[in-house]
Amino acid sequence: MHQHFPDSPPPIPPAGGVPGGVGGVQEWERTYALFTHLSLLLILLPLVPVIPPLVMWLIKRDASTFVDAHGKEAVNFSLSLVFYLIGVSVAIFVLAPLTCGAALLVLWPAYLAVWVLGAYGMIMAVLAAKAGRLYRYPLTIRLV
Repeated sequence: MHQHFPDSPPPIPPAGGVPGGVGGVQEWERTYALFTHLSLLLILLPLVPVIPPLVMWLIKRDASTFVDAHGKEAVNFSLSLVFYLIGVSVAIFVLAPLTCGAALLVLWPAYLAVWVLGAYGMIMAVLAAKAGRLYRYPLTIRLV
């Protein structure tokens, strides 16, 4: 039996509920959720990673609870990554001159850690979406 937490997305219905679905989730839902998470690859462009998952989520959120849950997670995670990258960048920009560059040596690994978190979270979310499971990104600020 699934344990349901107050802030977690609703559980997905058991298998057999939808023809062709895995765990009651149709193929188009899994594919759509998968591409919503893959849109996080655009994190290389400042602030752009938030727009594709947001648009994808807004388009299909009413069509499927599965897509709605994955879309919210992707939007929240991409926003969190942007906040983390901005925070580390501001800290580097402000503290590096004050510490003769020492802050850069200390904060650069934090910047890299945000990228690793993004890659790890995206891969795990894509695998979960493909399998028809829900996924909660780690270290996510849930705003949506």
